[in-house]
Amino acid sequence: MSRLNPLAVGLFSIFVLTTFMPLCLTDPETFSARASGNNNSWLEQQKLTASDAGFEDMFGSSIALDGDTALVGAYGDACEERRGCGSAYVFVRRDGVWYEQAKLVANDPQISFYFGWSVALDGNTAVIGSIWEGCDEVYRYYCGSVYVFTREGENWTQQARIMASDATSADGFGTSVALDGDTLLVGAPDRDCDAGSGCGTVYVFVKQGRGWRKEARLTSDIQNNFGWSVAIDGDTALIGARSEKCNYGIACGNAYIFTREDDRWTQQARLEGRGNDPVDQFAWTTSNVDQFGWSVTLDDNTILIGAVGDDCFAGPSCGSVFMFTPEDGIWYERARFLKGEQVGRATFGWSLALDNDTALIGAKGTNCASGERCGAAYILMTSEGPFAQQIELTASDATPEDLFGYSVALDGNTALIGAPQTSCEAGEKCGSVYIFTSDSQP
Repeated sequence: MSRLNPLAVGLFSIFVLTTFMPLCLTDPETFSARASGNNNSWLEQQKLTASDAGFEDMFGSSIALDGDTALVGAYGDACEERRGCGSAYVFVRRDGVWYEQAKLVANDPQISFYFGWSVALDGNTAVIGSIWEGCDEVYRYYCGSVYVFTREGENWTQQARIMASDATSADGFGTSVALDGDTLLVGAPDRDCDAGSGCGTVYVFVKQGRGWRKEARLTSDIQNNFGWSVAIDGDTALIGARSEKCNYGIACGNAYIFTREDDRWTQQARLEGRGNDPVDQFAWTTSNVDQFGWSVTLDDNTILIGAVGDDCFAGPSCGSVFMFTPEDGIWYERARFLKGEQVGRATFGWSLALDNDTALIGAKGTNCASGERCGAAYILMTSEGPFAQQIELTASDATPEDLFGYSVALDGNTALIGAPQTSCEAGEKCGSVYIFTSDSQP
């Protein structure tokens, strides 16, 4: 159901040796998420909110989870009456209950702008993107930076502020971040190239002592927002390019796999889904804007890629998620997941998380009985194929425009789902995060 094209010559340049591995195609299966009325064993356990929740904080717009620690971004949080400085909150679980451990802000919050737009977490290290920061007096806006915090005991301290050495305005450095051990990926999807604006770059940093050293710079020489989404697992990186053109229209999207050997990163594969093909039975128009690569996630040998603009017979932007796995070093598309009840503008695949064979998929545009865009999320057991039990999760107190499913995170039997537009006493769009657990998971 997909065409997996070989690397176009000259499409990407990186400051390391590059090689290419071709892709082959098998017949994948298309199947839908089936909602479960009782949610089976996945139950809502707790609703998290900021201790100082405020108007338009957008708490829950980004989330990360590692064991008993959660990191929640609130990029709209104000500082000294200026909106949009941003913050991030750390929560820890003790005896089954989650408590707020710390609120993280930049050492100089006056220079931060949308701090918390993106977050990543691994052990005692937290990474937070601040995409609207300026570079200097010349490049004043949207250069972007990334902050690294580390925990010792119960205390979190800022360890580093990372900026691109070649930063310019409108790069969007920090739009996406991914962390695995001592390796950090940072996407700057709006960085220019000779072809124009919005080509994109992904920077690879590795921890060195108490600092971070740039290991590689992966770039695009076409306008495709390369780096809009990133994921990393060991020595494999997955990068979404949501606006790459195809023969059938604009912003079809693609994703790219890079692997590392020693300090060298090489492109292994270029992935595209059939959702950007107008002959696909699920396509809505002949020039759809699928945005394959809007979201990506990677765990071991399984890749999920969201195409939030994928249309269906019910309307535009229903959304879909594609699954790829390798065989003999070649990546194949294995399945295309659809929301069980197809609804226009549901944006199924807006957010993704994967742990072993359990996937969590956000569909923030899903309607509920009380109105539009309440949101939902779906649990899929990828290993069980088309006959898997697939479960719909919704907030117990859902209201219109909450955008439940805007962000998701998953670790073992715990799922976190962000709803950044829930209201609080301070007003609208304060935000919240819902925690679901399952006793049937290991």
